[in-house]
Amino acid sequence: MATIAFAISLTLAPSAPAAVYWSSGIGFGAANADGSQLIAPLPYGYYPAFSANTCGLEVDAQHLYWADVEAGTVGRANLDGTNPERAFVPGLSLPCGIAVDAGHVYWAERAADTIGRARLDGSGVERGFIATGEMPTGVAVDGQHLYWSNQVGGTIGRARLDGSEVDNNFVPGIGAPIGIAVGPGHVYWGDSDTEAIGRASLDGSQIQPGFIAAAGQTWDMAVDAASLYWADRDRGGGLRRAALDGGRQERNLFGTPPDPTGVAVDSRAIPPSPPMSPRPSDYIRFGATVHDRRSGTVRLIVEVPARGDFRVVSPGVAWASTRATRRPGWSARSAGS
Repeated sequence: MATIAFAISLTLAPSAPAAVYWSSGIGFGAANADGSQLIAPLPYGYYPAFSANTCGLEVDAQHLYWADVEAGTVGRANLDGTNPERAFVPGLSLPCGIAVDAGHVYWAERAADTIGRARLDGSGVERGFIATGEMPTGVAVDGQHLYWSNQVGGTIGRARLDGSEVDNNFVPGIGAPIGIAVGPGHVYWGDSDTEAIGRASLDGSQIQPGFIAAAGQTWDMAVDAASLYWADRDRGGGLRRAALDGGRQERNLFGTPPDPTGVAVDSRAIPPSPPMSPRPSDYIRFGATVHDRRSGTVRLIVEVPARGDFRVVSPGVAWASTRATRRPGWSARSAGS
């Protein structure tokens, strides 16, 4: 008998690239899932950043979308944070939670007990697209259904994308669900009463209320092919992540602020970008002036977006500049006589 020996070489495919976006009271940020290409704050990591009182964040091929609960709007910006449109959809009543698909952006209105929607160009606003249970707080979408969390009613609701087959008790018996996400095989929610993340199968069966314990106050959630992300406003958890089986939990991803209110994921990684060289007029802000009559000087606070040379050209005026580091950028004080 002859013995034939052979070997098989296997090459494991690298994990799919992904980008993560987040929002908090001090601005927006982004990074690749492996922590590379960190940009915080948006845009460009420069100061001043743009911010909003967000309650939910989502992303599509071109834009970031967020619900601004204080302004009563859905906002939008380019993926790099430029060209923010704070009132992309105005006139809403305590919006909280945002979702987007190929045709529409969706939001939950806590004070109106509805899910609203608009086309991706901001037209065709339908504030009462779906009547929900009491105080909807999160909304998620997949290829067939919309899902939402009824915070006061303690249920997860579901409807078809055309607004039919509304079921406000799709998953019942939850304490106070807030953030919600839908991913491969499951819908996930955060329960602010138990501070746990629950999940159920996409047909509403196999309910696991305590799928991830001690998850904190889960204000927004996102899921990709490998991980579940959530914005934890409690216990200093910051932006958090776990594997889809609930394991390998991580806190404070990418040095995010302790009180994030929105998180979104994108299957495309953030590409490397060349060093930014802002024009002298970009993003410059002037603060208050302080007059010293005895010395005949004026002190002016000038905020500029990045490190570099700051020069003032003014014939007949003497200037002195002192560079001072300030998070996240720096400021220069110029005194002229």
